[in-house]
Amino acid sequence: EATYSRIQRESFIIRPVDFLVLCVGARPEHVYNVMGRRSKDPHLAKKCQGASLHAEGMELYLARDFQEAIKKFEQGGDLFQEAFGQPDYPSNLMLKRCRSYAENPPPPTWDGVWDRAEKS
Repeated sequence: EATYSRIQRESFIIRPVDFLVLCVGARPEHVYNVMGRRSKDPHLAKKCQGASLHAEGMELYLARDFQEAIKKFEQGGDLFQEAFGQPDYPSNLMLKRCRSYAENPPPPTWDGVWDRAEKS
């Protein structure tokens, strides 16, 4: 979050990709993926739209609306697949997590951090 707050966001394509606890007892922090500069790129629109959908999915995930988050991660992942020519790992990871939480919801005290014993 510290780097994200200092970066020129209008110059880069950025998306949140996870929530992590960096120190015991600390609150979770967002982790961001700087995907590249906004430049003359034939796939710029798809990348920007995909990043926006991914960010919406992260908000829905944190709000525990896993079914709607799944839709956003699927849509964003499809756009990234088209833009980059390969599956998007962060989108697929969040899809897997959302499906797990939709099937077996996290506790009321859940703070967005992945808390399952199995690998995500």
